[in-house]
Amino acid sequence: MTNTGTLSRRIQDIIAEQLSLPPSKVTSSALLTEQLGANQLDTVEIVVALEQEFGINIPDEDADAFETAAQITDYVSAKISEPEPAAAPAQAKAEACPQPGQSAPKPEASGPARETAAPDAQFLDLINRELSGPMDTIKTHIESIDRHLSAAGFANPVLLEDYFTHIKPGITRLAGFVGDLVEVAKIEHGLLDCKPRPLRIQTVADEALKIFEHEGEMQVVTLSNRIPAEVEQVLGDSGYLRRALGRLISNAIKFTPDGGEVWLQAEPYEENGRAMLRVEVCDTGCGLNANDQKKLFKKFKQGKHVKQRASHQKGSGLGLFIVKELLAAQKSVVEIGPRPGGGTRVFFGLPFFKE
Repeated sequence: MTNTGTLSRRIQDIIAEQLSLPPSKVTSSALLTEQLGANQLDTVEIVVALEQEFGINIPDEDADAFETAAQITDYVSAKISEPEPAAAPAQAKAEACPQPGQSAPKPEASGPARETAAPDAQFLDLINRELSGPMDTIKTHIESIDRHLSAAGFANPVLLEDYFTHIKPGITRLAGFVGDLVEVAKIEHGLLDCKPRPLRIQTVADEALKIFEHEGEMQVVTLSNRIPAEVEQVLGDSGYLRRALGRLISNAIKFTPDGGEVWLQAEPYEENGRAMLRVEVCDTGCGLNANDQKKLFKKFKQGKHVKQRASHQKGSGLGLFIVKELLAAQKSVVEIGPRPGGGTRVFFGLPFFKE
């Protein structure tokens, strides 16, 4: 359980961050309206930050009643400490003693059946996090905008821009998660229709990098294509390769700090007497935990370094699984490992095209 003093300090720190003040300046008894007014902020900014940090929901009517930092601290502490609702005794008894004509309750699953149920729980947790979080953020900010418009028009364009700055990432995150679910559904229902054709991997790499130019600029990460122009054509599905490379590039950017690099490179090799091209996505990020390598391409699995990602946003745990399947449809195996000198490299092979 979280220490009460530590929790209170964390809440105070969040309030201070939203007020752009040192924590020592945010006194418990000071009226928030004075500090908020001086910083052209709305209480909703503090509320959203607290909801995201602690995974709680603060209704508008409660948020509107906040006047001091002490009130917010006490409220959030109580919210976090709320016990899970217990099942009603009558319901528990009914489950234990079925009425005539009812079937007996099923015993708890064990062994393989229990293992099968585990991903379902992970999936529900994922749905809750990836859908509820962004939707709550969007809802809170839109309600705040509506209140301002209803009151006297939106006279503060800076505040309006700030609201939309919070809303846009939520929409992008939702769209990305829905896209992941669609990809997974296609994979699990055997709907991938891979059509390998001769292609220039340099062109596909350029197209994939182009999509993430803005993301790289925002993260201050340099993106580059180091695949030599003279590399000959390979066999592959350009659409599937572009999607797989895009996910790998995006992932690399997330784990690469400001001033780092993400690049694509390739080199020929031979496999069972066949000429192949190894395509690599490399970065100068936080590297890879050796224990994570085997599990990263499974659904809902993420590495321990997920907390070190430069973007500070936890992913769905589906991206690398999708990459693996998109490449497997082309009879290619993707692997991941540390890059000499630091960072990570993800690589796979494609056969050279022979007329």
